[in-house]
Amino acid sequence: MLDPFMTHMTVNSDRTRLIWLDDQGGLTWCTLDEAGIAQVKERLELSTLPDIHEGDRAIRVQFVRPDEVLVIIEGTSENKWCTFILQNRLLLVTVLPLTLPYQVLRAARVEEHILMLFAVRQKKGGLRLGIYIPEQLQAIWVTPLLDHPHPQLAFWNANQQEIGVNVGQKGRIYTYSLHREMPGAAHLKQTYPHAIMDKWGNCVALSVTKAEGYVPAQMNSDFETGAIREFEQEYLFSELSRVQYDRYDPSVLICEGIYQGRVQYVVYDTHTGKCQKLREVYGILSQGVLSRNKRGIIGKYESIACDPVPGQYDFSKHTVTRMKGDVHSSSKLAMDEVRVEYHEMPMGDEHVPYVDIYPKRAHSALIYLHGGPHNCFMDHYSPVIKRLQHAGVRIIGLNYPGSSGFHPAYRQSLYQDWGGKDVDSIRHMRETILQSYRHVSLYGASYGAYLALLTGGIYPELWENVIACAPFTDLGRLYADGGPKMKEFLQMELGSLLQNESVLRGRSPVAYARELSLLNIQLIHGERDAICPLDQSVLLHQLIERERAKHKGTHKRLEFHTIPDLQHEVYSERFWGEKVLSFLLDDLKVPANEFRVSGHE
Repeated sequence: MLDPFMTHMTVNSDRTRLIWLDDQGGLTWCTLDEAGIAQVKERLELSTLPDIHEGDRAIRVQFVRPDEVLVIIEGTSENKWCTFILQNRLLLVTVLPLTLPYQVLRAARVEEHILMLFAVRQKKGGLRLGIYIPEQLQAIWVTPLLDHPHPQLAFWNANQQEIGVNVGQKGRIYTYSLHREMPGAAHLKQTYPHAIMDKWGNCVALSVTKAEGYVPAQMNSDFETGAIREFEQEYLFSELSRVQYDRYDPSVLICEGIYQGRVQYVVYDTHTGKCQKLREVYGILSQGVLSRNKRGIIGKYESIACDPVPGQYDFSKHTVTRMKGDVHSSSKLAMDEVRVEYHEMPMGDEHVPYVDIYPKRAHSALIYLHGGPHNCFMDHYSPVIKRLQHAGVRIIGLNYPGSSGFHPAYRQSLYQDWGGKDVDSIRHMRETILQSYRHVSLYGASYGAYLALLTGGIYPELWENVIACAPFTDLGRLYADGGPKMKEFLQMELGSLLQNESVLRGRSPVAYARELSLLNIQLIHGERDAICPLDQSVLLHQLIERERAKHKGTHKRLEFHTIPDLQHEVYSERFWGEKVLSFLLDDLKVPANEFRVSGHE
C-alpha cells in the first residue's frame, strides 16, 4: 500500500496552526513557530469518527476561524460536512449531511452560520455563483449569469458580502444580501479594466496585461478616483495566478506566478514598495502565506523526488524546509548525481524550452510530455522520473509549442494546429539533442499521451517504447461524444480542423495503428475518467491488436491496464507508476522492485 499522500492543506489566519488531509483518510494538524516551521501534533483517522463509513473520502479542509476547521466528505451513500475545534487536540463538533449537489469552492463562517460558495455551469453556456447555508438548507445566487466561456472567481469577502469575478480579463465586484427579507439580490458594485485578484478594505489587487506578460498592481476600489500603481520588477510574469493581500498582514501583497516555466513568488510591502523574492530553489512551493515573523513563506512544497508536504521558504537563507512526521530537512536539495538544467532548443524561428534531467552515465533517454496542452513541465512530484533517473535514464521535459508559462505568443502558437508544431518539436529533439542515443522512449499523460502516440505512429523508426496514460486517440470521436464544455474547448482549440475529417483523422493516433503495432506500447487509463474517456484507449488497443494479428511474428510488447475508480486527476502517476517502471525497466534489465514507487523519502 502506498504511503499517505497529502491532498489538501490549510493554514489559519493567525499563522499558528496548519492542517492537511491525506488520501488514506487522515487529518493531521501541526503547530507553526514564528518562522513558519511546522511540528506534527496529531493525526486523526476520519474513519474512527461517528457517522463516517468505510469508503467515505475527505475532499476539502479549511480553517473558517483560527481555531475551527471545516472538512467536507464525499460519502458512499451521502456527502457530509464536519466541523472541529482545535485546541490541544482536534475535537469533533458536528457531522451533518451535505445536500448541495455542486462542488464547494470556498467556505467561511459568518456569525453563527457556515457559508459555502459554489458554481453552476449552465448547459447553454455561462456560469453563476451561489452561496449555500447548510444549517438552513438554503441557497442564494450572489452573481447574475456570467455569460462568457471562462469566467473566473477572483475573491470572496464573506463578512463584507462581496464577490469578485473576472469576465473576459476584466474585473467585476458584486455585492449581495443574506437578509431573510431580501436574500441574494446581487448588485454590480464596480467594474475594472483589468483582471482583479483580491480586495482588502479600499484596496484592490490587479493583474495588468502587457504585451510580454503580466504585472501585479494595486488601486483604490473606487476606480474613478484611484490611479493604478504597478509593482515593478526585472521581469514580467508569464502567468500570474495569485495577487493576494496576506490575511496576517494585509499591507503585504503576495504574488505567485510562472516565469519561463518556473514558479516564482514576489512579496511586496505596499507601503514602501520594497519586495522580497523567492529565489530559484529545487522544487515548487505553492499556496504560500506569510509566516508570523514575515521572513518566510509557508506553503505546499514538492519536488520530483518529494511528494507534497508542508514547507517553509526562508528569505534570508534561500532554502526550503520541508516537513513530514517529525522530520525536517533543508532543501537547497539537488538530486544526487543528477544535473537539472533549463535550456531552449532552436527550431526554425522558434526556441523550444525544455528541462534536462541528466544522470551521470545515462545510457538511454525518455521524452516526458506534459498534459494540457496549455501547461508546462515543472519540478512537480514524479515517481516515474525519480526512479528512472536513478536507473540511468536521461529525462527531457519538453515544453512543446502551445505550452503555457512562457511568452503569450508561444502559448497561442498551437491554436488550430494540434498534432502539428508540437509533433515537429518532439521529432526535432530526437534528431538533434538526443541523436546519440540508441534507445529513446516517449511518455505522456492526457494531451501528452495523445502526443506520444501520434508522434510514435508518424515516426515509428525513432522510438523504442511509447507509454500513454489517459490518452485520447480519435479527435473526431472525442468531439462527437463530448459534452458542451468539451465541445466548446475543442472548437476554440481546433477551429477549422473540425471541418476537415481527413485532416482531423491524420492528427489522431487511431490512424497509425499499423505503425504503432511495430513498437512497444503501454496504455493505462482510469475507469472513471470523464475528460479523456476510457473508450478512447479501448479503441486504439483493439486496432493495434488487429494489426498485430496480421504479423504474428512480432516480438513487441502491448500492454493495456485500467485502474478502477481513477478519474482524470492530478498526481495520477502514483497509481500507475509501478506499471510504467516495470514496463520500461524491463528493457534496461533492472529489477523493478529496486525502484518501488513510494511516497516521501
